[in-house]
Amino acid sequence: MKKLIPIAVILSLAVWSGCSSDDPTPTEPPPPPPPVRVVANTAVGAPTLSSVDETIWANVTEFTLDISTQNSPKLPAPASSAVSDSVRVKAIVSGGELYLRVEFDDNDLNLLKNHYVLSPSGFLNFERDPTSHEDQLFVMFSGLPNGDLDVWHWRSLETAPAGLAEGRTLINDTILVTDSGAQKVVWDNTEVNSRPKWAHKDSSAFTGEILYKEDTSGFDRYTGDTNWTVGHIIPGYYIDTNVRNTVQSFPESRWDIFTVSAFDTVNEKITVVLKRKLNTTYSEDLVMADSVQFRIGLFDNQDKFTLGGSRRGYTDLFWLIL
Repeated sequence: MKKLIPIAVILSLAVWSGCSSDDPTPTEPPPPPPPVRVVANTAVGAPTLSSVDETIWANVTEFTLDISTQNSPKLPAPASSAVSDSVRVKAIVSGGELYLRVEFDDNDLNLLKNHYVLSPSGFLNFERDPTSHEDQLFVMFSGLPNGDLDVWHWRSLETAPAGLAEGRTLINDTILVTDSGAQKVVWDNTEVNSRPKWAHKDSSAFTGEILYKEDTSGFDRYTGDTNWTVGHIIPGYYIDTNVRNTVQSFPESRWDIFTVSAFDTVNEKITVVLKRKLNTTYSEDLVMADSVQFRIGLFDNQDKFTLGGSRRGYTDLFWLIL
């Protein structure tokens, strides 16, 4: 009888082991959600680019794309971010042109870049401030040869006042090459003897942040103005808004993207509407048909494309269905 007890124990262990092997396998986590696809509306017609809030956009579906500093090409960025954590995108295709409406949160519209500040030392000596930059939007399309990206580059100072975005090509995720075209929107307000070459025609009474070419006047004319005060600002660049009219008559690949933009001070957001032909016939530009992959990048008060940090972020690649 004692010999049967160990045998019973062994049988019990075998039964228990067999039962435990029948336990269901752990539940697999649910699959990730499918990637967001931005679908262009092809039925509402074409916006006029008279405003970012034309009523036509109310009939177009909005898609929200997440922004992350971790998506920055080639350069890792810290987890904290000063840029918006998302962009809201609407798309229209009409008359062979693509219209994109991009909206993102921003508590300030940065328009000063390398501007002059009147120093307390010397007589009317100005110093340039290299720490201030503009806001930037990149819409980057995949599909060019060698893996290059076709870029629509909007800047709050250097293109927005002229109602344009600059056509560029991103090579190897690090090098931005400007498309062909001789026209210039932004000009450096060069320094002459510690003073800007150009001032506004209103002299010290001017307190704006954008200096337009048609309003410039040689600074030497205003050295007798006694109202200059320490800290007075003169923009570091001046803008030629007439380029928009010029390139409409004499097209260039560099300036074939037309825009309208606005900063909402109450809701603290920037909205940019951009348009370009689906097929511009320029070799630098992607021919868009059926669908294309794209990503969006934001720079908040940052200048250099190759500078990592919390003031820039990108979406993942998304499909744009045309």
